[in-house]
Amino acid sequence: VAVIDRNISFGCGGILAQEIRSALAMLPAAPPVFDYIMGLGGRDITPKDIRGILEQTCKEDQPEQERQWVGLMK
Repeated sequence: VAVIDRNISFGCGGILAQEIRSALAMLPAAPPVFDYIMGLGGRDITPKDIRGILEQTCKEDQPEQERQWVGLMK
């Protein structure tokens, strides 16, 4: 499950991703949740960014990191 979070709770990560992880936690085979933090401070989220997220999520079984920051180092 790929989640694009436009907000963050420091120490916990993206707020929506945390809610989705909690909702899925009781499933016997819960899918991995990929948390992408982007669009902070009014930055644009482009179709290219979304394509990159989809490609990365589809090719990996588990997220490399608990959360990934996208588009903040420009």
